[in-house]
Amino acid sequence: IRLILYLCISPVAQKNNPMYEFVFGGWGNTRSAIRDRSQGPSLADAEGEVLLGIGSKVRVWVRVQPMPNGGSEVSMGTMHSGVEHVLCTYRRSTPLFKGPMHIGLMTGYGLAGNWSPVQ
Repeated sequence: IRLILYLCISPVAQKNNPMYEFVFGGWGNTRSAIRDRSQGPSLADAEGEVLLGIGSKVRVWVRVQPMPNGGSEVSMGTMHSGVEHVLCTYRRSTPLFKGPMHIGLMTGYGLAGNWSPVQ
């Protein structure tokens, strides 16, 4: 069974470009990636399993932070026993968008998922 979590951050409350798309456990749970549009090319990626299987709980996080030069640092990772593990990071010289950010979550391949977003 393929488990994929797509987490999107967008300036509008709908799946629309520009947006950041974070793919956890993609490509048969062999890779995770950061994209700057839906189904776009990977800007940063990491190899390795992330999602453990149906019924398992995995804590994931994403972060978009301003940088002193006016750009943005975009990161994604997992959390185990209260310790953050960075999967990959992408740095942009200019922000992709500014202002409020809306979050969208979905699974791939029509599987159900239970999400508990925290800030």
